[in-house]
Amino acid sequence: MIDVKKAFQDATDHLVDDIAALGDDVVNMVQHMRQSMTLPTVRMAMVPSFHQMNFYPSRGFCEIASLLWIYHMGDAWDLMQIRGTDWSHGPHFYTRHRISGQIIDITVDQYSIRNLTVPYHLGQRVEIDRRRKKLLDMYLNVFRCRKNEMESKAHV
Repeated sequence: MIDVKKAFQDATDHLVDDIAALGDDVVNMVQHMRQSMTLPTVRMAMVPSFHQMNFYPSRGFCEIASLLWIYHMGDAWDLMQIRGTDWSHGPHFYTRHRISGQIIDITVDQYSIRNLTVPYHLGQRVEIDRRRKKLLDMYLNVFRCRKNEMESKAHV
């Protein structure tokens, strides 16, 4: 039986090691993003219902995590998608740096825990359209509310 909490933390630690050279602010942002994936209120607000009962925390967060990466890191990063018609385990979203080609996939562990390798060569750049901007705004609002709630409980 897989220890989901440990697997999720190990994946977070591995991701942090991969991005450490980008600075403490980036590492902190990713750690907070990954932690929020485990919060029931965030999960209920942000994840499609068919993923809400899934046992693994990052499942269902690939699009929003990628949008948040671009929001924080700037437009040097592209939003990439592997369509469900191109890969039986898709759709899947991740980011790719426009110049270096570096891939950052904040939720890759939803596949690696099942011993699946993400076929990044199938990815296609997609636009950050109005729906995706609305999704990002919604997440930022949910996360701010949750953060305020946690801070007010800490002061009680």
